[in-house]
Amino acid sequence: MKPRISRSILHFAAALALVFFGCSPVAKTPPAQNPAEPVSPQGLETPAGSEYEGRATKARTEAEGIHGTPRTSSTTDVPAAESRVRGSSSDDAQAARVKAGTHDDNEEYPSWVTFSSRKWLLPMVLPAAYHGRTVLRVTDSAGAPVMAQSYTVEGTDHAPLWRGLTYANGETVLFPSVFWSDRATPASVVCHLSNGQEIRVPWRPSLDGFITVQLDAPRRSPRRIPVDVAFVLDATGSMGDEIQQLRDVLFSIHSRLLNAARNADIRFGLVVYRDRGDAEPLRVVPFTANVDSFQLALESVNASGGGDTPEDVHTGLRAALKDLAWRDGSIRNAFLIADAPPHTDYGQDYDYLWASRTANSMGIRINTVGASGLDQSGEHAFRQISVATYGQFIFLTYGETGESSGTGSITDPGRVSHHTGANWSARRLDDIVVDLVRRDIAYQTEVPKLVTDNPPPVDQHDHLAVRMENLWQQVQRQLAAFSSDTLTAVLLPFESTLDDSSHLEAYLRDISTETLLRLGFVRMVERDRLAQIIAEQSLSVIAAIEPSRAIELGHLLNSRVVFFGKICRLGTDRVVHVRAVETETGQIVAAARVRV
Repeated sequence: MKPRISRSILHFAAALALVFFGCSPVAKTPPAQNPAEPVSPQGLETPAGSEYEGRATKARTEAEGIHGTPRTSSTTDVPAAESRVRGSSSDDAQAARVKAGTHDDNEEYPSWVTFSSRKWLLPMVLPAAYHGRTVLRVTDSAGAPVMAQSYTVEGTDHAPLWRGLTYANGETVLFPSVFWSDRATPASVVCHLSNGQEIRVPWRPSLDGFITVQLDAPRRSPRRIPVDVAFVLDATGSMGDEIQQLRDVLFSIHSRLLNAARNADIRFGLVVYRDRGDAEPLRVVPFTANVDSFQLALESVNASGGGDTPEDVHTGLRAALKDLAWRDGSIRNAFLIADAPPHTDYGQDYDYLWASRTANSMGIRINTVGASGLDQSGEHAFRQISVATYGQFIFLTYGETGESSGTGSITDPGRVSHHTGANWSARRLDDIVVDLVRRDIAYQTEVPKLVTDNPPPVDQHDHLAVRMENLWQQVQRQLAAFSSDTLTAVLLPFESTLDDSSHLEAYLRDISTETLLRLGFVRMVERDRLAQIIAEQSLSVIAAIEPSRAIELGHLLNSRVVFFGKICRLGTDRVVHVRAVETETGQIVAAARVRV
């Protein structure tokens, strides 16, 4: 790729991989093929006589190459090796210098739809329409999320349109235009139970785009939670810094994850890719629970090759999905770490859109990490991958604030393109990795012991303001479909199921009021008037926020719409739900949910 050498990402991957080494290898289980998906090649071997023939080399010496398996070799595990010194102060110092921001396009979905619709003409970006997203959520009889639940989306003729597995939070995202043809109309969702029975529900998303399936039995909780983490690394010449950073923090990540969840059975796998014509275009290191072995494999990765800006990302992603043995029922996370967009001009039938669909169907969350030099084409492609797999877009930072085009100039010091607004703060990259994996583990614990402390609301103002604006934009679109008039509305106090959340409730209500006044799609009833009515009617605040009182309150306040808000916890996440109730009929005319 480009001549710049960035050290943060590959080091980061190494650290993450070590964190996950705590489980024993198991037999490979082939992924299910989606009915709407074209049959992909069964391997990456190159036919005799092709331009690829002879370019994939065998394992290099320990001093030069990565320990693992070339694509044409058998995938035996990496031999155990002596561990290097762990937890040194130099590791922490190195990790502290690597800062990154994160962005979740599914949490800011309206902004993503707007952004993605403008970027189709960028080079190396494949067109895809992300409108009409539906979130499928599966819970057990107690309301706990059910991971790896097998499901099928059926059409009107009961033909399967899509098959997949839910993620650790019991949910998955479905984009009809990306996953199956817009011409096919979904009619139902079928959950396939382990006892051979099925639960079928109609395809009727709620106003906030959710379809919820509740099973009639408690979920099964294994004694140890299997966690598989794969690193998919661009190892071309400009990625040396990132590789080194990953090496430096791998042990730290591993130990922190084990300390946070002792019942996690962690394995790491590695895919290293470069570009066509390079000496070693692809190498796969199978999943292993041996952190020392994995660290040794990572230590032997050298940055080399490349030349033009795009790289063969497609081959790396395909190897991660098809050649790594993901365990049944495991929490599945992949981290794609690269500084260049995919080659979309190679004519492969396993491009990155195929990879995002396949990963979604397998319940693999792909978090993309943009390293120094990632341009706008790379940003867009990476965000397409993450949004379709319920992952996050992570970008290395270099002192910039707000958005960046990655120019690295005095006015724009950012070296990674990220058009994600100002809703981010620079954090240690290894902290981000640990938090993402711990969050998935927390969804599967009987008692969520991994809940992290949240700073005071005032210290999170920028983050909360952007998330709440996103929520109210979703409500705005739904109300516009309900009525073209500017409706009078009242915002009631937020209800909360969290402990000691009074400050957060008040803060979110204040931010919501400011946002609603600025967006201007409703006329707000003054808060003093609401307080006066509550006092006159001798109502408690709790009684006032009951949805059953919506019609009464609407008449008393001369309001057409009443907004009800609720704060609760989903796994380790704080979630805000908002419903808009029309006061003439009591009908819910808008609903939205965001994580805060």
